[in-house]
Amino acid sequence: MKKVILLFLALCVISVSCYKSVPGALTYSVNIENDSTVHDIYMNSTGSYDLAMQVKYLAGYAEDPVTISLAGLPAGIKVATDTFTGVPTYTVHFMLKDSNMAYGTYPVTLNAYTGTMGSRAYNFNIIVIPPDCGLSLLGTLRGSNVCTARNYNYTSTVTSGGNNKIIVNNFGGYGTNVNVMVNLDCTKNTIKIDSLNYGNNTVLYGTGTFTATGMIINYIATSTNLGFSEGCTVTYTK
Repeated sequence: MKKVILLFLALCVISVSCYKSVPGALTYSVNIENDSTVHDIYMNSTGSYDLAMQVKYLAGYAEDPVTISLAGLPAGIKVATDTFTGVPTYTVHFMLKDSNMAYGTYPVTLNAYTGTMGSRAYNFNIIVIPPDCGLSLLGTLRGSNVCTARNYNYTSTVTSGGNNKIIVNNFGGYGTNVNVMVNLDCTKNTIKIDSLNYGNNTVLYGTGTFTATGMIINYIATSTNLGFSEGCTVTYTK
């Protein structure tokens, strides 16, 4: 009887040992640092870019290393190190260097691999933009205004205001003493004009969009040289 009991206890020990809980396979996320997804990035055509990627531990086996690597980079964009391996959570930096790539959109793949979960691919674009996206707008632009109480046409002269800024003389047709600083966001092709007195008693602010050949700006002039305020949409073309 004792032998039977001992055998039974031994089987119980073996059973518990065999079915002891084992951590599950690693689950993790890959993000551009401080963001929730892998997304398109904008890169200056003559500059560099620190692409910080975070491999974040979510659950499962906490000691499973993850290898991430970049693939499909165009010939004109170099990376100092294209492969990293670590145990999540960790952050790495793909240091990208552009050597006068043509402006445009270039598809790239970030590959992630673990021994337990295999491979994943994250596709995104590197969008190469000019060092100063306002350069193509310099010169004479034709302006067409649609305002709350009137429509009219005129010309303006655009000069550089520094990196990604332009100065529009005779903005809105308010006179050659009016010089409006227009701030350009090259990554979104958007415009912002701060609320200021830009000369000739003209106080205005606005937002809009731009391309290489023109701009569309919605603005509010709270004061003008004409003695009244107005809201307008101006379309500028080369």
